Amino acid sequence: MSHRIVPALAATVAVLLAALPAQAATLRWSGAGDISTMDPHANNEGFTNAYHDHIYEPLVTRGKDLKVEPSLALSWQQLSPTVMRFKLRPNVKFHDGSPFNADDVVFTFQRVLSDTSNFKPYLAGVKEAKKIDDLTIDVITDGPAPVLIGQLTEVRMMSRSWAAKHNVQKPQDYKNKEETFAVRNANGTGPYILRSRDPDVKTVAVKNSNWWGKLEGNVDEIV
Repeated sequence: MSHRIVPALAATVAVLLAALPAQAATLRWSGAGDISTMDPHANNEGFTNAYHDHIYEPLVTRGKDLKVEPSLALSWQQLSPTVMRFKLRPNVKFHDGSPFNADDVVFTFQRVLSDTSNFKPYLAGVKEAKKIDDLTIDVITDGPAPVLIGQLTEVRMMSRSWAAKHNVQKPQDYKNKEETFAVRNANGTGPYILRSRDPDVKTVAVKNSNWWGKLEGNVDEIV
């Protein structure tokens, strides 16, 4: 679990987990500040991103050694200087039970590149994400992009259908304090599911029993 969060927070969580008895299931935390928004593309802020990493997932992530490794993408290949192909992980589901596929990746790239997104720098030089089939996408850039694979660790995937259903196809306008459904609600593919969100008071996430990965530790609930 620690490889999903920034080093400072990871150290804090590690201490807390070490203090928990083996049978404990709830991790309780508090801090001087709170998560700024649940919209994964609205505000690029370290603590908020760290929390989102438990709810939403990118195509690739960083392991404990900080090397890039598979997440929602199983593999990737540079087809040309401007085209990188990703093979997506099969049988992944969002928290609402809908399947994750290439349509969600294409949508996420479009959302991140929209005007209210605070994550556009991570897709600098990207022209588009193109669907090849349900489990294959090509990322097309306007030139060689040697750092792209690292940048994609910060681009968290969102459900196209969920966003359309709740009218959140574009990120929250965080600067102008816009209130949207995605600010207090979430639907990712990650190891924890957002149960409730009361800003500056209490946020509850519970273990995703249908997660594709293997969750380390015994924490069933984060409060």
